[in-house]
Amino acid sequence: MTEVFSNELNLNKRGTIGIAQINPIAGFIEYNAKKIVKYINFAQKTGIDLVVFPELTLMGYPIEDTIDRHPIIVEDNIKWLKEIAKITIKTAAIIGFVEPRKDNNVGKKYYNSIAVIQNGSIKGIVRKSLLPTYCEFNDYRYFEPSPVVGCQSANTLCIFDESKVENCSKTITINGIKYGILICEDCWNNKEFFNSNVLYSKDPVEELSKENPDVFINCSASPTRAKKENTICFHSFLKNIRLLLYMLIKLEQ
Repeated sequence: MTEVFSNELNLNKRGTIGIAQINPIAGFIEYNAKKIVKYINFAQKTGIDLVVFPELTLMGYPIEDTIDRHPIIVEDNIKWLKEIAKITIKTAAIIGFVEPRKDNNVGKKYYNSIAVIQNGSIKGIVRKSLLPTYCEFNDYRYFEPSPVVGCQSANTLCIFDESKVENCSKTITINGIKYGILICEDCWNNKEFFNSNVLYSKDPVEELSKENPDVFINCSASPTRAKKENTICFHSFLKNIRLLLYMLIKLEQ
């Protein structure tokens, strides 16, 4: 079945992306991890270059006070992340997780992070810069905003702060394709779109665009609310999705 699927969609070309829009259970790390493994294995059988999971896939979103009340599950999500990395051979994966800020007594205890895993190990870490605290969102209650946009090396895992920012590329290259990776709110601060009425002083998309990535990827796990599909932001999101699909088709040609 996977061979037929791969042949029909011609998935063995460089730059193919699979979107694993799974529905994790908040706090159930083992269940979420095993589901991630299932999708990675399928992606590798079909020959996909990269499989992308949502924001905080391993932990579930929103997690609320659970990570403060039961910090052991944060350690579990790091252990599972490292184990999942070991199974990546042909296909790279982008996975959301909660990253503890160890040995840091200033600020919040955690980052909302994305790991890029490939060839059996963690290749890079992206941390959420813009933390929404409005409507159904409460990110800043639990997470520290990243002091830098874009990717940092795996060496910074769990020990990252402003003093440890590396002078490296903010994009990450996977099989010859350069990706700019962002997390949810990081894509929602465009001055032109919001008529200069923005919530934050920086625009992560603008910063990443200076490195001319071939593809932008936004990992999101936005909770739903009634009539969300009618908002102007949602229509803009759909427009951007259509643009992303067009870019993927171009990469395939």
